[in-house]
Amino acid sequence: MSERRESSKEEITNLAYGLYLERGCEPGRDIEDWLKAEKVLRNGVLLPAKTGHLS
Repeated sequence: MSERRESSKEEITNLAYGLYLERGCEPGRDIEDWLKAEKVLRNGVLLPAKTGHLS
């Protein structure tokens, strides 16, 4: 069994910013982007951006 490490704040920030850019820089969804970035880094899965919601 492999040990999971916690993602750094910088990794989460970078991925959340990438999600923001991918959505066309729409403001007001920073918390959603942050939580999605945390989930992606934790699970190693990036879902299509056009889902419109967190999975």
